[in-house]
Amino acid sequence: VDAHDAFMFHRIDYFNGKRAQAVASTAVALAVSLIIAFFITSSITTPFKQIYDILTGQAALNFSQKLDIDSTDEFGEMGQQINSSMEKLRLTIQEIMKSSGALGEAAMSWATVISEDMAKKGASSGMKEMEGSVTEVAASSSELSDLAGKFKI
Repeated sequence: VDAHDAFMFHRIDYFNGKRAQAVASTAVALAVSLIIAFFITSSITTPFKQIYDILTGQAALNFSQKLDIDSTDEFGEMGQQINSSMEKLRLTIQEIMKSSGALGEAAMSWATVISEDMAKKGASSGMKEMEGSVTEVAASSSELSDLAGKFKI
């Protein structure tokens, strides 16, 4: 092997080493890119999954859940708004449940009073109509109470 051939073998070895370095660098860069992509993807999909689960619960009339997103970005703001809306809706449902129960009790009391009054004095058509209306209100509030009982709050 003469000097020229030795030089060429040295250059080939040098370029093979550089190629191996380039392949290794590319593999490391690809691995780092995949790890970064995984974390970015999960930072987006995890809040979406939580929001989806909460909204699915709402569709099933479950208003007892809360979102737990501790970020200050758009997801965190959306989570706070959803939690606020759910709390207001939960309080409204509780108020409706209380009111429908009170309305049902009052209507039943009025229906009893009207029935007793009709039995004592004789029923006029106006009294019969009023008794029917009050009984209808009592039945409607009872239905509303039954429906409100299906909510998880």
